[in-house]
Amino acid sequence: MLLNDLLKLLGQRIDLAKCVSVMKKTGYIALIEPFLKSVQFQNVAAVNEALNEIYLEKQDYTSLR
Repeated sequence: MLLNDLLKLLGQRIDLAKCVSVMKKTGYIALIEPFLKSVQFQNVAAVNEALNEIYLEKQDYTSLR
């Protein structure tokens, strides 16, 4: 999706916690899962929690580990 591409380009410049917060408010946090995976190496708590919630929702227990 284009949204993920845009976020990947801006990933080093944006506040990841704020980005996660905004997407959670809209209810479309699962749309940016590829972006969240790409910035997970930064070890931001909000990103890790969002990914864990997505994995639980999808019942993807292997990724959750």
